[in-house]
Amino acid sequence: RGMAFQRKFGKEPVETVDIQLVIALCTLLQSLLTVENGVKFDAPQNELTSLLDKLYFFSYIWSVGAPCSDLFWERFNENARELFEEVCPGLGLPGAGTAFDYFVDIKENRFKDWAEIVPAFKYDDSVPYFSLMVPTTDTCRFSYVMKSLITVDKPCFITGVTGTGKTVAVQSLLNSIQPMPYDGGMGVIPVFMNFSAQTLSLVTQMTIESKLEKKRKNLLGAPSGKKVVVFVDDVNMPLVETYGAQAPVELLRQFLDFKGFYDRDKLFWKDIVDVMMFAGAAPPGGGRAVVTPRFTRYFNVLCMPLASDNALTLIFSSILSG
Repeated sequence: RGMAFQRKFGKEPVETVDIQLVIALCTLLQSLLTVENGVKFDAPQNELTSLLDKLYFFSYIWSVGAPCSDLFWERFNENARELFEEVCPGLGLPGAGTAFDYFVDIKENRFKDWAEIVPAFKYDDSVPYFSLMVPTTDTCRFSYVMKSLITVDKPCFITGVTGTGKTVAVQSLLNSIQPMPYDGGMGVIPVFMNFSAQTLSLVTQMTIESKLEKKRKNLLGAPSGKKVVVFVDDVNMPLVETYGAQAPVELLRQFLDFKGFYDRDKLFWKDIVDVMMFAGAAPPGGGRAVVTPRFTRYFNVLCMPLASDNALTLIFSSILSG
């Protein structure tokens, strides 16, 4: 019922298919329901059920509702509350704001406002102005979901109109989790790529392969104990061919499908391990093509809203006071 409502009234900048949303929900739930996050599987049955209801609701909101533009969030929130009140009367979601404004504190088994975990901004005069990143509620919640998806190797597609800070948010997150787990990171090696109308599939393949370690003749991968995350920005920019394909996008689709590339000279298959992909793109139009669903079906799609007045005030006051 929730998906039917989303399909009827919601507008997705990057179109998704039904099975993709179901897999997205299950994957996000799997990433949250772990001992590392503080879930105690030996807790009493009623406590576990209560926590599972909350995590399922959170996963539903961020997998079925998040691909839609933020204009639909209010209606989706009302529908989700109605649906879950019937099946989970003791959900305990606060009445104020929308469901997108809350996350589940697993240790305390209750919903909390994102504003409670937004980190404080420390001004650093050595960082260029355009590289400054002021944490806001939006960057905090999207980073939380993306970080959860990285733990289960699930690709993520960030969309939203130009100027929402998609690229900066992803770059900031990936740079912040570069240290190894014992230093508070996730051992991630970020690789940033930008597509344009002139991008060629061969150049794309060589760029990715150049960042990887050769383990065997037919096996490439991240250095031992690490994980490479390739972030492809403006993924819908490459030129569309006569028959509707975009060669670089089809190459990435092949990688997501079969986890590898063909050697272009000697024509043998090369497997790739410990590498995952993030993609970013503004909605189609003005030189941007519609990306084939054969590619986007592998992703959890998140649509970033424009910054609210409160967020803009926070950003500029933080920078100016620094």
